[in-house]
Amino acid sequence: MLVDRDELLSLLERLDEEGQSEDRGFYLVGWAGNLPYTFDRIVRGLDLHIESVCISMIGGTQPARISQYLEQTRRGARSNDGLIQRFGLMVWPDISPEWKNIDRRPNLDARNSAFRVSKALDTFDWRAVGAKRDRMDGEEVGVPYLRLCPEGQRRFSGWHRDLEERVRSGTMDPMMESHLSKYRKLVPALALTIHLADAVDTGGKLRKVAEVTDGAVEKALKWAVYLETHAARTYASTTIASADAARAIVSKVRSGQLKA
Repeated sequence: MLVDRDELLSLLERLDEEGQSEDRGFYLVGWAGNLPYTFDRIVRGLDLHIESVCISMIGGTQPARISQYLEQTRRGARSNDGLIQRFGLMVWPDISPEWKNIDRRPNLDARNSAFRVSKALDTFDWRAVGAKRDRMDGEEVGVPYLRLCPEGQRRFSGWHRDLEERVRSGTMDPMMESHLSKYRKLVPALALTIHLADAVDTGGKLRKVAEVTDGAVEKALKWAVYLETHAARTYASTTIASADAARAIVSKVRSGQLKA
């Protein structure tokens, strides 16, 4: 399921309200992509059970709003349960002070390629690409999966070891520490997505891919380096709210509206 919100903070703030614990729990569970979920609401006499919930979210917000939200989370608000840290792909890009009007045709080849990959990944048969499922009592169970190739596994294991040492050092900002701990899942998920996307041919067919390649793992790890810089900037932005408040106080003191 894809949740597309123009103003993402409005959804997160709604999930923080009293009485939204079930909805919030649904989003928390859906992050993993392989966990079951049962709604308590009765529909025609039956509970709604989903074997594996997988939720993707896309949206944006203003820097000031995310800074205030994170500051409240840091102080122990209801939102301090790891939901915001699940946004592993969040970015905070710089905005150039210079503006230039650009009027040109979109890159049709890139657009068509993106559509072709999206359609192929939405409709492919997991058996046809070589994925497997665990077996229990002779029956297949769980979500289909692909393994990393030996080279990719060694590359990932080395990175994973370094990550665990970092998050267990006790020297990191707690929110950043929680965020990076989610990379244990983010990096393999990116590697799998990259691997499958690379396997889509020009005709929109997904060929048999077997093990996730070392190249896909390398690309995923480079993504992680890039994304960490944006995460660090996002969590450090909580100082913006404090700085704005301090400037407002100083301004009032200087104008005589507030005595020092």
